[in-house]
Amino acid sequence: MDAWPTRRDHPVSVALSPAGDRLALSVGQRITIQGTGDDPRAVQPLGQTCALVPGLTWSPNGDRLAFRDDDGQGRVIDLRGDASSQEESRIMSLGPASAMAFIPDTDRLAVLAASSPGRMVLMVAEPNGEALWEYVLTRKRMSGSHPEGASLALSPDGHRLACTTGTSSVWVFDTATGQRVRQFDDHSQTVTGLSWIDDEWLLSASMDATLRVWRPDDPVSATVVETSAAAGMVFVRERRTALIWSSRGELLAWSLAATPAQMWDRNPPSRNVAAYFTRPAISAVDGLLALVDAGSTELLLVSDWDRADSDPPATTTYANAKVLLLGDSGVGKSGLAMVLAGREFTPTESTHGRQIWRLPAADGQESSGDSREVMLWDLAGQPGYRIVHQLHLKDAALALVLFDARSETTPLAGVRHWARAVRHAHPAAEGGLPTFLVAARIDRGGINVSDQRIQELMADFGLAEYFRTSAREGIDTDLLRSRLMAAIDWSRIPKVTSTTLFAAVKEFVMERRLAILLTPVNELCQLFQAEVPSGVQLLTGQGSAPETAGDAPPVPSPAGLASVFEGCIARLESAGLVKRLKFGDYVLLKPELLDAYAGAMVNAAKDEPDGLGSIMYTKVVNVEFPVPDAERVRDRDQERLLVLATLEELLLNDLVLREPTKDGVQLVFPSASRHRPPASEMPSGDGAVFRFEGPVESTYATLIVRLTRSDRFRRVDTWQEAARFAAEEGTCTLVLKFEAEAEAELLIGYDRVPSDIRKQFERFVHAHLERRATPGTVTRERQYSCPDCGVAFTPEMVRQVNRRGRLSILCPVCEERVSLWDDYDADGADQSTAQMDASADAGREIEAATAVLRGKTAALRGKEDVAEYDVFISYNWRDKDHVRSIARLLRERGLRPWMDERQLRPGSSWQPELEEIIERVPAAALIIGAQRGPWQDREIQAFNQQSVSRGCVIVPVLLPDANIADLPVFLQVLTWVNLAVPEPDPIDQLVWGITGQQRNQ
Repeated sequence: MDAWPTRRDHPVSVALSPAGDRLALSVGQRITIQGTGDDPRAVQPLGQTCALVPGLTWSPNGDRLAFRDDDGQGRVIDLRGDASSQEESRIMSLGPASAMAFIPDTDRLAVLAASSPGRMVLMVAEPNGEALWEYVLTRKRMSGSHPEGASLALSPDGHRLACTTGTSSVWVFDTATGQRVRQFDDHSQTVTGLSWIDDEWLLSASMDATLRVWRPDDPVSATVVETSAAAGMVFVRERRTALIWSSRGELLAWSLAATPAQMWDRNPPSRNVAAYFTRPAISAVDGLLALVDAGSTELLLVSDWDRADSDPPATTTYANAKVLLLGDSGVGKSGLAMVLAGREFTPTESTHGRQIWRLPAADGQESSGDSREVMLWDLAGQPGYRIVHQLHLKDAALALVLFDARSETTPLAGVRHWARAVRHAHPAAEGGLPTFLVAARIDRGGINVSDQRIQELMADFGLAEYFRTSAREGIDTDLLRSRLMAAIDWSRIPKVTSTTLFAAVKEFVMERRLAILLTPVNELCQLFQAEVPSGVQLLTGQGSAPETAGDAPPVPSPAGLASVFEGCIARLESAGLVKRLKFGDYVLLKPELLDAYAGAMVNAAKDEPDGLGSIMYTKVVNVEFPVPDAERVRDRDQERLLVLATLEELLLNDLVLREPTKDGVQLVFPSASRHRPPASEMPSGDGAVFRFEGPVESTYATLIVRLTRSDRFRRVDTWQEAARFAAEEGTCTLVLKFEAEAEAELLIGYDRVPSDIRKQFERFVHAHLERRATPGTVTRERQYSCPDCGVAFTPEMVRQVNRRGRLSILCPVCEERVSLWDDYDADGADQSTAQMDASADAGREIEAATAVLRGKTAALRGKEDVAEYDVFISYNWRDKDHVRSIARLLRERGLRPWMDERQLRPGSSWQPELEEIIERVPAAALIIGAQRGPWQDREIQAFNQQSVSRGCVIVPVLLPDANIADLPVFLQVLTWVNLAVPEPDPIDQLVWGITGQQRNQ
C-alpha cells in the first residue's frame, strides 16, 4: 500500500470484506480497493470522492460497497465484473445517509439519515431506493447531518435491525415491518459501537466505559464489561471477540467466549493491541485485522491478531444493588440507613440532597468468588428536592418507604407520593419494584396508625412487607436488613466483569471521597499511581511493580492506565457516585452536593418576594442565595464551580429556563411560582383536559420549559401551576390541578387559536405526558363551548348526547347547534411535534452550554490565581501574530497557555521564571514556522529532557509556511498538528494532544 505522508492526520477509514480477501480504504476524500493476499490485486482507486467520514460498508457477499460521498449522499458501487467498465453505470444513489447496512439475503438496504436538527430517519430501502418503511428517531444534539455516532447493525438472519444515533439509546426494529421492538437505555453516555453476537443477543459499546450484552426481549443486561471509554468497537462473531479503542487511541480486545469475559493484549511493539495511536480506523474478520492510523503513513494487516502473547489480566465479577430510602423530611431515613450500613446510631440533621451508604452483602457471596454490594440511597424528603430526586429513582433493586410512627397528626404524610413515584419509575409492565413500608422511630411512643389502614395502603400500592423499626434502639433493624437482602433479586442485576486494575481504581476513588471534594482527573490518576504503584502491572496481569533504579519514578504504561482510570470515573459517574464536570477536567467525588445546591436554588426562587418563581442569574452564579450550612462547601472557588455544574444539570433536565430581561438574565423555575392565576385566565369551555399519574410537579415543570424552548409558542405569563403561551394567532393557557396524592388534570384553554395550531399544541403536550407520566395513565378529553355565546358544555352533557348517537348539541342559551366533531389525532400527519422537540433539545443544549462556558471561565480564573498553566507555547518571534491567535483559541476552549509576552512581568528577571515554568508545565506546544531562532532551539531541547524525565507532553505544531527540513529527530517521529489542513480542526487536535481528551463530536 502506498504511503500518504502529505495527508498525515486526515481522517482515515478501513473496511475488510466479509471474506477478508479485499479491503476498502479511504484517506482524505479518496477510496481505494485492494486485495489482502500474498499477491494482492492492483490498487483500484474509485473515481468518486467520498466524505471525510465515508461510512464504508460491504455487502454480505462482498460484491458491493456502500459509502458516503462528499455531499453526504449514500452511494452503492457494484464491484462485480470488469473493473474497467464505466464506474457511473455501476453506482446507485441512496439520498442523504449517515450510516448504511445491507440486509442479509435481500437486495434491500437500511439507511439512517439526518432529517432535521435533532432528528434522524431510519428506513429500509428497496433496490430502486424507494422506502419500504421509515421511522423518526431523536438525536438530542445540534449536529445537523454529521454522521458521528450513527450506526446500524443487522442480526445474522436479517430479521432484526438495531441502530443508534449518537445518543445513549439503542433502538431495535423488525426489519420487515418497521415495528419498534425495544429501546435500550442502560448506557449512560453515547453508544459508539453496535453489533449482533447472534440472532438473539446484541453487543453495545459506549463512552460510559462499558460493553453490554443484552437481548431485545429482556429488560436486564446479561453481561456488563468494564473497560475503557470506547470511541469505537468492532466485533468478530467467529471469535466472539470485541475490539475497542479509546479516544486516546489505545486498542484493547475482550473475549466474550466465556464468563467472565477476558481482556487480552499484545506487547506494544506489535502495534496491534494495547498500542498507542492518534486516530485509529480498525476492521477485523476471522483471522485478519486491518488497522490504519491518521498519525501514521502505513496500513497494518495482522493475520494472527486473535492469538494472545501474554496471560490476560485477572478479572473479577460483581453486582451492585441500589436500594432507595424514601419518605418526607424528618422521618428518620438517615438514622436507619446508618444502622443498616453497620454503623452505630448517632442523631443527624435532615439530609439535604442525597447520601449514599455502602452495605456489603457478605451473606450473599457466591462460591465462584463474585462479590455483591448494596448501595443505600438516602434521598432528602423536603418538597423542594422532589423534582430533583425524580432523576435518581431508576435502576433500583428495592425501595423502602418510611413514615414517622410518632407523628400524631399526619403519620402517613408523603407515603402515597413516594409509593406513586416508585410505581412510575418501575412500572408493573416492566416487572415493578419490590417495596417495603417501614414505620420508623417506634421507640418514641408507638404507632398512630391502625393496622387496617396500613393493610389498605399496602394493598393499594402492592407493597411487599411492613416493618416497625427504631434505629436508636435497634428494634427490628437486623430483621429489616436480612429481609432486604433476601428480597433483592440478584438474577435481575447484571453481573459486571472488571479487571483487578479497575477494581483497584474504584476502591481508591471511593476511599478518597472522604478526603477530596473536587480535583482534576489527571491529578487523581497521578495520586493513584503514587499510592498504588502496582497499577500499571495490574493492567497487563503482572503481579507487582517492577523495581526501579534509585528514585526514578515508574514509567507510565503507554497503553491503558489513564484510559482505564478515566473509564472507571465514567462507571462511577454512571452509578451516581462521582460527577465529572465539563470544565476544568474536574471530578466531583461527592456529587450528592449537587442535589443540595439544586434544592437550595429551587427554594431560593420560591422565596423571592415577587413570587414569580425566578431568581437573577448573577445571584446564583455568585452564590448569593441561602444554602444549608451543613451542606455548604467552604472553598468559595470550588463552591462556584459546583453551582455552575448544578445549573448545567438543571438546564439539561429541563427544570429551569434562562430568560433575558431588562434587568438581566433570570433563572425561571416553573415549579417555584407562588402567584395564583386570575380567575379570568382559567380555561373553560372549548379546549381539552389531559389526565395522568406520575411525578406531577416535574412533568409539569419540564413541559413548561420545553414549550418555551420549542420556538413555536412564546410564554407570556407564568403563575402557580399555570402558564399562558402566545401562538401565531391567539393564546393557549395551561392549568395544572392535582391533589398531593391523586391523579392530575392538565386543562388547556384557547383564545382565538386556529384549529391546526391547537392540534400542534395538544400533540406536543400529549407526547410529553406519554414520555413523562406513568405508562398507561394518560387520557385526553375534548371540552366544548358554544362559539356564539361562549356557554360551556359539561363533560356529562357531551357524553349524554354522544350516547344518543348525535354529533351536535343544542346551546341552551342561544339555541345554536354546536358540532361535537373531534378530529384530533395524537400522532398527526405533520412533523410539528418532532420539530418542536428538536427545537427544545437545541435550546436546552445552548442554555447548558452557557453554564459550561461560565464554568470554564471560572476554572480558568482559578488557574490564573494559582499560576497554573496547561501548556507552554514555544515559538519564534516572527510568528507572534500566528501564536497570539492560537493562544486565544486555546483560552476559548478552557485551557491556560503560557506565553512569554502575557506571563513575564516587565522588569522581572525572565530566565529563572522561564526555567521554572519549563520544569512544571504538563505540556508544550512547539510552534514551527519558516525559521527557528537559538532561543527556541534551546526551549525544544529543554522540553525534550522534560519529556524523558517526567513525561511532559510535546505537541509539534506546523504553521502553513513551516520548514521541517532540519527538525530534531525526536520531533520528526511525533504526530504533528498541521495548521494548513482544515479538517480535522487543528485546534481541536492541539487540545487533544495537550489534554489527552479527544473532542466528542
